[in-house]
Amino acid sequence: MRRSLCLGVCIALMGCSSAPEKPDPTPLERITEVIELDDVESIGLGGGDQTGLSPASSDGAIAAASATGEVYLLDQQLNELWNVDLDQTIVGGVGANATGVYVVTTDAKLVALSRDNGSTLFEVALPSSSTVPPLATETLVFVKTQIGRLLAIDVITGEIVWLEEAQESGVGIRGGAPMTLAGDVLFVLWESGRIVAYQRDTGRILWERQVAVSRGRSPLERIVDSKGAPSVRNNQVATATRNGQVSLLDARSGQVGIRESRCAQYRWCNCQKDPMQQV
Repeated sequence: MRRSLCLGVCIALMGCSSAPEKPDPTPLERITEVIELDDVESIGLGGGDQTGLSPASSDGAIAAASATGEVYLLDQQLNELWNVDLDQTIVGGVGANATGVYVVTTDAKLVALSRDNGSTLFEVALPSSSTVPPLATETLVFVKTQIGRLLAIDVITGEIVWLEEAQESGVGIRGGAPMTLAGDVLFVLWESGRIVAYQRDTGRILWERQVAVSRGRSPLERIVDSKGAPSVRNNQVATATRNGQVSLLDARSGQVGIRESRCAQYRWCNCQKDPMQQV
């Protein structure tokens, strides 16, 4: 009987040892090639904002703004089509579509300007200001605020179509991650290191995942926000946060495929024991 039991245990152990091992991700290599870029055209907008105000392009035109409140619409050769001085400080950058140009001011207002001549279409009071550019489609303009609220606003009427509030407890440095729209899904990386996929038209949360956790002793080291928008390609979404945590997820389900962390001495390591693996 004891001999049979030992044989059974050996067979079970052999079965466990024959389970296929998951392949380790290919280590990322540092890119050392130098690329030189030549200026084709340039235009000065006044400057004055150290975080940078992102321009937006739509239907062959470029919308841009200065921190001092000037909004420009330019053609592809950077010839000025119109400019408007809002006499308000602009933060975050510009959003644009076929009918309008959109900016957010420091006093927490979304200002919509006509694509034709720069006249004001509407203004919307926001829950707080926003340091990322609005994102506009042909029907909605999305605004991500600093206090964790996400708004979808009708581009014709200026009415709020839906509002979602994230459970934000993280602190970030001014200038968060821009939003990314892929099809009918809006991807938002919040300052707490959590990415959320929202249904574009309704705001329904499709999935959410924690892609970065706080590490380090000082408050600055524990910041996990990002200034990089989620990148969506081939049904996968990639994120990178300020403290070097990089993730690749399935854009449809949010399932984590690869998670890496940039460790000390600028080497890449596979963080299999990362506490985020428990999410």
